[in-house]
Amino acid sequence: MSTITRNVSALAAACVMGGAVLLNATPAVVAQEIPEARIAVIDVAGVERDSIAWQSLREQFEALLSGYQTELRDRQSSLEQEGQQLEQQRSILSQDAFQEKKAAFDQRVAELQRTAQERKQALDKAYAAARGQIRDALRQVVLEIAKERDLNLIFSNSPQDSSVIMSRDELSISEEALERLNESIKSVELPDVSSTGN
Repeated sequence: MSTITRNVSALAAACVMGGAVLLNATPAVVAQEIPEARIAVIDVAGVERDSIAWQSLREQFEALLSGYQTELRDRQSSLEQEGQQLEQQRSILSQDAFQEKKAAFDQRVAELQRTAQERKQALDKAYAAARGQIRDALRQVVLEIAKERDLNLIFSNSPQDSSVIMSRDELSISEEALERLNESIKSVELPDVSSTGN
């Protein structure tokens, strides 16, 4: 018997033994039944968007943003007037005096740009933190519903991030989640960022 024949025979014997072991293990695997799928779907983005807390947050955000934009526009307008006055003084000022005033003016323009950027970043961060409170509350609501209904799988069917192609209406927990979310959290406070970039 050649070496190749012996190796093939050994491999065949190992496969037969392995198959016998697997056949003997099958009842144990079958005994561990997979639980019946109890599924629901939720439009997370829709529930968030329609919640009372979300609407409160948007109103606060828009009011704060509008105030910042007005303040920045006023400061920008003031700087534009200052720039025009400086340009008019160019012919009567010495080169050194003009360059000194221009450097100071350019610094104020850069400060305004930095302030605008810092305010935007602070406002975005505050908005994300407040939105996170709503998401955390919604997550708790969904977990409560899942426990009460003995659900073991919940899919998001929000248009932006859905992995669900089709689902029957009775699988949706969106309305119940919205009602409970509105009961659990009526508003969130947008953190104060007014001191940023002054």
